[in-house]
Amino acid sequence: MLAGIVWQPPGLLWAMDASLYRLTVFDSAGRVQETHSLQPSGSASLPWRLWVDSRQSLHLWDPGSRKIVKYGPGPKLVLMDTFPVPWLEPEMYEREIAWAGGSMMTRSPIPHTPAIAWTVDSDGEVWLANESEFDLHETTYMGDTLRTVRLRRSAPKLSGQERDSLAAAVGIAATRLPDHKTVLDEIWVASDGWIWVDRGERPITVWDVFDERGYYVGPVSPPVPVAAEPFPVFLGGAIIAVTEDELGVQYVVRLRVMR
Repeated sequence: MLAGIVWQPPGLLWAMDASLYRLTVFDSAGRVQETHSLQPSGSASLPWRLWVDSRQSLHLWDPGSRKIVKYGPGPKLVLMDTFPVPWLEPEMYEREIAWAGGSMMTRSPIPHTPAIAWTVDSDGEVWLANESEFDLHETTYMGDTLRTVRLRRSAPKLSGQERDSLAAAVGIAATRLPDHKTVLDEIWVASDGWIWVDRGERPITVWDVFDERGYYVGPVSPPVPVAAEPFPVFLGGAIIAVTEDELGVQYVVRLRVMR
């Protein structure tokens, strides 16, 4: 059950098996270099969050412990540090997910229930944000806040036809939805330090963008709608993402960032 991959320079590809809770490391010719069986977890992450920083350290999300785990450069798995992500207990609903081996029941947060968004940047620092507030906090693994990037944007109300349609789409009563929308969903920090914030629309049609100093650049729209999963990859001058045509066929696209 392949759930995530990440490239680790100069020539290793890490792949996460969500069913066996196992990491497999390939070289650039596709040969298996190592396999690592991790501690079994009671939950999975689809897709799985894997990051490699500029020092080639691997950062892995452990949904069971709700920690980001940092390992040294591969192919060996040498534990370096862990970071416990703050947790807001969301109200959940159940849904069935189909995959090649069959199907499984998963529990997902009710839409617009605030959660903690997070990412790891190229320096190996963790960025955190409460999805109901537009405050982005750059944090070390020790828990020290290095800076806060803020956009003064209040959460809009969730009401009327929009509320009813959303409840019907996920199969829950409208009364279970919160009164306000969240203001952000995913955070991404490109290799040049620019911060790209996903507003939560599906597919993604706009990001709120900040430069490397934390100054607000503005809303930036891609020329094509972008899928939120698989995760887009943000490079210094480009974004690699997945889009669909009018027949639902998926394509990988490379978008050039024009400053």
